[in-house]
Amino acid sequence: MKLLTIVIQLFLLYFLSAAGGFAAKVLHLPLPGSIIGMLLLFALLSMNIIRPERVQYGCETLLRFLPVFFVPITVGAIMYPSLLSLKGVIYVLILIITTLVMLVAAAKCSSAAAAGGKKSV
Repeated sequence: MKLLTIVIQLFLLYFLSAAGGFAAKVLHLPLPGSIIGMLLLFALLSMNIIRPERVQYGCETLLRFLPVFFVPITVGAIMYPSLLSLKGVIYVLILIITTLVMLVAAAKCSSAAAAGGKKSV
């Protein structure tokens, strides 16, 4: 019985993703369909149209298999060993530094917005 519930919930999640893809294509939206599908799910959950229990097992199943989706990244690193060389280390450092800069900038902007724009950024 639990397997049937998981399959139905996964179908519902897939349907929302497909609906998001359809909406992105028809409405020429600049967002990927999967993101629109997640926004649809969020809206349906927020408005209590779908209760969280109705998608809980399906989401847990997807999260259980999430590491499998990172296998292509590992294969890419193996296929391109130059990324693991000194040049690759420099790229990783650049990514870390720019990520930290973005986090600090976002934190400053959000704290300024929360203060009503009274703080200087």
